[in-house]
Amino acid sequence: MALYKQRGSNVWWYEFEFAGKRYRESAKTTSKTVAVNALKARRRQVEEIFNGIKKREMPKTFSVALDEFLAVKKRTAAPSYFEILKRCGIHLRPVFGKTLLFEITAADVMEYKEKRLTPSISPRYVNMDLQVIRAVLRRNGLWEKIRPDFAMYRVDDEFGYELPEDEEPKLLDECARSCSRGLYTVITLALCTGMRKSDQESSLERSVS
Repeated sequence: MALYKQRGSNVWWYEFEFAGKRYRESAKTTSKTVAVNALKARRRQVEEIFNGIKKREMPKTFSVALDEFLAVKKRTAAPSYFEILKRCGIHLRPVFGKTLLFEITAADVMEYKEKRLTPSISPRYVNMDLQVIRAVLRRNGLWEKIRPDFAMYRVDDEFGYELPEDEEPKLLDECARSCSRGLYTVITLALCTGMRKSDQESSLERSVS
């Protein structure tokens, strides 16, 4: 068994032979102590696999784990929601696709979060991508290690405000002067019944047609 570094790199590699097969792999660390422990652990895994004690589960890339997640959601999620998940995957694959799941850190996710937010992409849409990352990591038992340092964008879900009674006459006066024939009627109905915005828009469309 041996440890070594490749030229120009500070990362340790290990090499050993077992049952006539040579294993040469990166320990993915610059610490010699950690590399020694990684070498011993890997050697033990090979011996256990050879003797039928347990099968080693190969680490997944984010892209593979995302495919598994989407395959499940395709059977359980509504079609419209599944399309949203697929679009999020299109954004995430170029950044995380080839990365092994256990290598993804909270810092990686936060960096993606900051770069993804642009004047044309709102925090709400960035949060959709972050929710997919969280779901994939959680499904593979890796969410807890980054959860303490993970945060969504805060999104303001409040729209408008309650119109005071003394402002209602002013609003109706403006509606009466509007060129829209049905506006006054629709707003009066909305004030009396608590009509939702979507209902108001539908009523206005019918009054214009």
